Amino acid sequence: MGTKTEERLTPGQRLGRGLKYSAVGPVDVTRGALGLGLSGAQSSAHWVGERYRQGRLKEQLSKELAAAQEVIGSELAAAQEVVAGLPQALTKA
Repeated sequence: MGTKTEERLTPGQRLGRGLKYSAVGPVDVTRGALGLGLSGAQSSAHWVGERYRQGRLKEQLSKELAAAQEVIGSELAAAQEVVAGLPQALTKA
C-alpha cells in the first residue's frame, strides 16, 4: 500500500495555482496573498531584529574601544614620564 504525500505549496505557488484554477481560485488566492503578507512581515521583523542586534554590538564595541583608548593614553603618559626621567637617572648612576 502506498501513501500519497502532498507537498505543501509556498504562498507564491498557492497564489499562482489560485489564479490558474477557478474552482479553488478564491481560496488559494486568499491563502496565497495572506501567506505572502505573513512571509513579508516575518522577513521584515527578522531584518529589524538583526539591525537592532548590530546596533547594540556597534555600541558595545565603541564603548570598549573608548576604554582601551583611555588605558593606552594613560600607559603612554606613564612611559613618557619614565623616558623623561632617564637622563637624570643616568647622571645619578
